[in-house]
Amino acid sequence: MNLLIPENPFKATPRNSTSMVQVSGNDSSGGNGEDQADHRWLPATDILEDETEYLLRADLPGVRKDELRVVRTGKTLTISGRRDLKNQPGQKAHRLERPRGNFLRRFPFPADASRNSVKARFADGVLEINLRKALPGGAETEPPRWQEVNIR
Repeated sequence: MNLLIPENPFKATPRNSTSMVQVSGNDSSGGNGEDQADHRWLPATDILEDETEYLLRADLPGVRKDELRVVRTGKTLTISGRRDLKNQPGQKAHRLERPRGNFLRRFPFPADASRNSVKARFADGVLEINLRKALPGGAETEPPRWQEVNIR
């Protein structure tokens, strides 16, 4: 029997790639002094693309909206926040497997993404970020160097 197993196209993405699949997880320092020890878990993230936009989905169960932050800095999108899992008074923990604490993920903008159009929505523990693709040949104004994205 001959089984065809598709190769994972994201497995060998070079670190200097401008692809949306290049993520920061193992190196959260980003050159700005942030300490990896402060970021204890990495939320699972899917990145999808169609003809008009990119869609980034991050699983963030247990994260409150007010503990979540999405920031566009230059050509990078950063998701950060905190998840605290608390026991009820009088409960004694025998096993704690669910990650908690701070998290930080960075995603470079694809070359064809419009940096002026970033929309975020958070519902049912899932953060969805839409990045519209820039129109071919269309001139975009340069966005501000730093901008916090409003999460609906």
